[in-house]
Amino acid sequence: MAPLSSDSYRLAQALDRVVRRLSGTLVKIMPERDVYKLGPFGGMVLLAVSDHQPCPIGTLSAQLGRDHSQMTRVIRKMQSMDLVRVGPDESDGRVTIVSLTEEGERHAVRLRVAMSEAADGFAAQLTEQDRKMLVTLLERLASVPNDTTKSTKS
Repeated sequence: MAPLSSDSYRLAQALDRVVRRLSGTLVKIMPERDVYKLGPFGGMVLLAVSDHQPCPIGTLSAQLGRDHSQMTRVIRKMQSMDLVRVGPDESDGRVTIVSLTEEGERHAVRLRVAMSEAADGFAAQLTEQDRKMLVTLLERLASVPNDTTKSTKS
């Protein structure tokens, strides 16, 4: 087994701490903001639909790393709350397309504001330039496919 890079381990630790801190902050502020009680996964689905609508369920599943049945369940729940519209793709009737209703749009704004406030709280010590660089780097990391089958052996 190849020796572990101390920088890689430090990166993993730092990312874990940031994610836990953001998550902890969101757990505290979301109950009053998430009036539909979608929870973390449902909120991320709603925001993903908002960002990419109209969007096939399969694309949402791939983007959020969840299987199709999980995505279908949360979409149905949101449809019953009148947050999303679901229908066939006009070019391929086998594909289900999701978009937000007006109320879904309003709720997505509430969730975005809460997430922004949480991130602003712990990133306040960063300069604007540092924040932009961090966003760029994290977006680059987030766009890399998650291949957990890749071996670390040399």
